[in-house]
Amino acid sequence: MVLSEPEIEHCAYRLENPEAIKVARRIFEGVAAEYGIALNEAPLPS
Repeated sequence: MVLSEPEIEHCAYRLENPEAIKVARRIFEGVAAEYGIALNEAPLPS
């Protein structure tokens, strides 16, 4: 199953857990880097 960045972040936000959002973003960034996909630089929640 392939999830888009908004889908990953939406799932993390539904958990209402800022750490889950950060982890989801890092996973997506890693996959994007592996395939040479550029991402926008939206800030991670603090």
